[in-house]
Amino acid sequence: MTLAFQGWDKVAETLHLRVCATRASKKPNEGQRNMLTALAARLPHHGVIIADEVGMGKTLVAVEVAQAVKACGGRVAILVPTGLGAQWQDELRDVGISTRDILRSLDSFCTGLERTNSASGTTWMDEHVVLISHTFANWRFSQSSSSWRYDLLPVMLGQWRKEQKNRFPHGYNSNNERLSCYVDVARRCIDVCKGNDGRCMAKRFEELAEIKWCEEDIYDGKNYSNGSPYRKALEKCVGMALGAFDLVIIDEAHKNRGETSGLSRCLDSMLLRNRHCRTLGMTATPVELACEQWENILQRIGADEKESKKALADSTAYVAAVNSLQAGAWRNDEEVINGFIQSANNFRQTMAPWVLRRSKAEDEDVQRFKILAKTDITHSYHCEKVVPVAMAELNATWQKAVCAAEALSLASRGLEDFCSQRLRLTIGSGHGIASLLDSSTKILADNDVQPDAVEDVQGPNRAKKKRLERVLWWQKLMQQNFCDQHVLYEHPAILEAIKRIEKITDTKEKVLVFGTYTRPLQALDDLLNARDMVRCFQKKISLPLETIPQDLKPAVSVALKQHGEKADIADVNFWLKEQYAAQSQQRKAFQESLVKTLEPHLSTGSSERVRELFEAMKNDCVTPEQGFSSHALVARALEEMLGERAFGEASSQDVVRAFEDLVGHVCTSDEGDTDHNGVLDAKEAHDLWQVIVDRLRQDYSSPRGSFSRMLFGQTAHASRRTAQLAFNRINSRLRVLVTQSRVGREGLNLHKACRHVLLLHPEWNPGVVEQQIGRVDRVGSYWAKLLQQYEECQSGEIPNIVLHCVVFKGTYDEHQWKVLNQRRLSLRAQFYGEILPVYERENLTDGEKSMLDKIIAATPSFSPCQADS
Repeated sequence: MTLAFQGWDKVAETLHLRVCATRASKKPNEGQRNMLTALAARLPHHGVIIADEVGMGKTLVAVEVAQAVKACGGRVAILVPTGLGAQWQDELRDVGISTRDILRSLDSFCTGLERTNSASGTTWMDEHVVLISHTFANWRFSQSSSSWRYDLLPVMLGQWRKEQKNRFPHGYNSNNERLSCYVDVARRCIDVCKGNDGRCMAKRFEELAEIKWCEEDIYDGKNYSNGSPYRKALEKCVGMALGAFDLVIIDEAHKNRGETSGLSRCLDSMLLRNRHCRTLGMTATPVELACEQWENILQRIGADEKESKKALADSTAYVAAVNSLQAGAWRNDEEVINGFIQSANNFRQTMAPWVLRRSKAEDEDVQRFKILAKTDITHSYHCEKVVPVAMAELNATWQKAVCAAEALSLASRGLEDFCSQRLRLTIGSGHGIASLLDSSTKILADNDVQPDAVEDVQGPNRAKKKRLERVLWWQKLMQQNFCDQHVLYEHPAILEAIKRIEKITDTKEKVLVFGTYTRPLQALDDLLNARDMVRCFQKKISLPLETIPQDLKPAVSVALKQHGEKADIADVNFWLKEQYAAQSQQRKAFQESLVKTLEPHLSTGSSERVRELFEAMKNDCVTPEQGFSSHALVARALEEMLGERAFGEASSQDVVRAFEDLVGHVCTSDEGDTDHNGVLDAKEAHDLWQVIVDRLRQDYSSPRGSFSRMLFGQTAHASRRTAQLAFNRINSRLRVLVTQSRVGREGLNLHKACRHVLLLHPEWNPGVVEQQIGRVDRVGSYWAKLLQQYEECQSGEIPNIVLHCVVFKGTYDEHQWKVLNQRRLSLRAQFYGEILPVYERENLTDGEKSMLDKIIAATPSFSPCQADS
């Protein structure tokens, strides 16, 4: 049984003690300690948004608060994007908090109930900290759904009616042993109601009691569809089974704002909160596109309607005042400046109690950069470089394609041909070309007009027929130019992106690529690996490949032509087999020595979990049916992580650390612990090792190339973690990570060996771009290490974090890039204090300098160092 929560004043006291105890430490750093002090002042009164710029260490701050709440007998629910569960577990483990794996689905919730520790009797309600996915509430039910997925509702309702009326409702199934864990949970919840702090649980039971009991309906899965009364009631029951919380932390709190989104339902109707529960929102971009979003996010952390409406009014007035300044009125109209000062003061006073934000200006590395670069501009360490695709430099085929896309879009207006209409908007990204190849002449069927002679068609149909013929003519012209299914390998934007990427990787640096559309990203990834293979073929540099993967052969053929190579696919394949055989002895020696290298070091310095998994690996036998060796897979994974150093330069300690990192990334921290006792026994380790081997086989048994890897929606979470691990190692073979934006833009740490971000497809949302840059702009980044080296030697160019954006001139890309930059200005005005574009002060008059100083002085700040407690 958990201890009674001692209250927020006690949490504040605990946070102050923690701040005092870590004054001399680097973790938490000074800025994070300032944030903890400010949170200690605010949380006793209401929820707070931690809106630090990306990469400032918000997670560490939130984990410290969670630890303080736990130390004071409270419970914490942490809602995070699904892919970030492992990272949160690592951060929590650093402060001594062990958690179960993240709750991703109703299945994992039910499994957690069934697998309670029989010795201790622990349930979800006994967990001090529970990790929950943003998508946890996105359940799907149908008539054929297994009843165990929704049986919790009738059990909860039946047990409550038995408690209140001393009888079960008609048709209640109380004899099924499989439901015993649900019955135990229901009885536990009823017991909580009888305690001093059980009012919120009792109120939830009272809400359930209003549900009409109907045996035929309550045991039918089709009645649990989203939004139905039974579904809402089931969500409440799951919340009761998780127990009441004293703190709710929302990572990426700007996401899924809609009232019916899974995250909103989880927050508003599922989670059970104690009377003094507080909500801590974490987001670098609480507002992305419009100031109206302030209202939603403030309500999400507990602000009432009056407070959120005032925030909306003041933020709207502030943005309007900023727009007037940015239009140039500040130079000669003091009333405009006074209006800005007033609106800025109102905005700051309204938001200051709710919002805390540390800017990069407070970061030690940024401060050092400003001194070295002799600049006052905080974000000058960010460098933006457009990768232009100029129409004039395209060949005749692509020039025709752009013109045809414009004509096709105009000709298809009024017809049900969305592919043709979108082609103009997406030809610059490559998505339009891929769609065109798929669509063929489907337009005729969609519009139900047959290609009969025009003179036989009269009236409105004649005009529609003529328009269809024009569309088909333009479509045919494009298909004649792009009849090859691999035309994306010649797409100008992809080729320009490759030029820029290879220019960077030639300097031994890495590139993180973001894009929206899967097929162009896949083409980029294919061609990067194919071109790397051809370069290695030309220079006779060894590769960890024995043959060209079948699906990579078209890209290799194109790469051979692009490099002016006379050799063909067969020549490259022959060389690959030869060089792989030549290195087989080294690989075999590395594989065979792996156990001997790892064993002495793992036996002394590694965690018990890693040692148990190593024992499972050591005892793993290879059977003829398996056709592979788990030792070979581990060796292959370590080779990619260690790069060329694997066969000579890498020390035993390097290999050990790589193995520990691999095990830590390929599975979650509590995975395999079936009895939930916190350790792996020999059988649990054996079973988990088989899972790890299967994941490694998926990743490494059929490699497509080790120069570039792609992450998209269908990439398994374990594969994402191993790719992240390799990308973060400076000497690994992996130089480019091609990432679909929605998969990798938030939360992932990709900063330890990279400072270059390339946007293959322009974005609309400035908040997304800030998140993308934030993957490499984080505490302890590779850029910070380069800056320290520059400071020591003072030679060469001062390092920057560089954003490269591919812009196809003369297409919709160019318009999108302009809109994005305008929106970024508005975002920076609200959060970064960058009200006006950068001006050279020496070019201003004395009067203009004075007015500019007034604007800068009035700019709102939500820094914990400056905000009133």
